[in-house]
Amino acid sequence: MTVSPMLQLDQIIVRYGAIMAVQGVSCEVREGEIIVLLGANGAGKSSLLRAILGLTPVDSGRVWFQGQDVTGWRTEALVREGLTLTPGGRNVFQSLTVKENLRLGGATMAREQAVETLERMLEQFPILRERYDQLAGTLSGGEQQMLAIARSLMSSPKLLILDEPSLGLAPVIIEEVFSLLSDLRDQGTTIMLVEQNVAQSLAIADRAYLLELGRIQREGPAASFLEDLNLHEIYLGGEG
Repeated sequence: MTVSPMLQLDQIIVRYGAIMAVQGVSCEVREGEIIVLLGANGAGKSSLLRAILGLTPVDSGRVWFQGQDVTGWRTEALVREGLTLTPGGRNVFQSLTVKENLRLGGATMAREQAVETLERMLEQFPILRERYDQLAGTLSGGEQQMLAIARSLMSSPKLLILDEPSLGLAPVIIEEVFSLLSDLRDQGTTIMLVEQNVAQSLAIADRAYLLELGRIQREGPAASFLEDLNLHEIYLGGEG
C-alpha cells in the first residue's frame, strides 16, 4: 500500500517579472521524516518556501498538503491545517516575555489544550522554563532560536518547516538545535529543513534535495549526499 506524502510539490514555477526563481520543482515530504533542502544563496530556496506558504504567487504547478490542493492558500489557513514555518533570524517578539511568545503560538487553541501544550514545551525546552518571565530580546541567540521553534510547536503542527535555523549561531548551539530537531522527529514531528549548514543537516535528515538555480539537481537518501566529496567541496566552504 502506497502512503501519500504529507507535502507534495508538483512542477512549481515562481516568477518575479522576467526572472524564473523556481523552475518546475517537484518534491515531497513523507510523514515522520526530516527532509533537507540544500542550496547556496540564490538557489531558489526562499522563493520555494514562500510559494508553499502562500506568501508568493505560484505561476504554475500545485502544492498538495495531506492530499488537499492548498496552492495559493493564505498562511493562516495553512497553519490551521497543520503547516507551520519557523523563519530564519530568530524570529521572536523581542519586547514580550518568553511566556507571552509561547502563548501567542497557541492563540488558536482551546485554553485547556494550550495550557497542556505550553507545559509540554517547557519540558522539551528546560531553558525556556528558566527564562519564562524574561524578555525575549534579552535571551542569547541560541535561546531565541529555541523559543522560535517552541512557539511554532505550540500550534501542534503536522509539518514544521524551518528556514536556516542555524544562521548566526555558535557551533556548540548549532549542535543543540540539530539534536533537538532529531528528537522532535523521533517523537513524531515531520520536518522540512532549509539549510546551508550541509554536514549537520544531512547528519539528521532522512532524505535530501539539492536546489541549484531554481531546479532540483539531485535527490536521494541523506547518507548518499554525505558520501559525495564533490558536494562537500562545493557546499562545505564559505558558501555553505
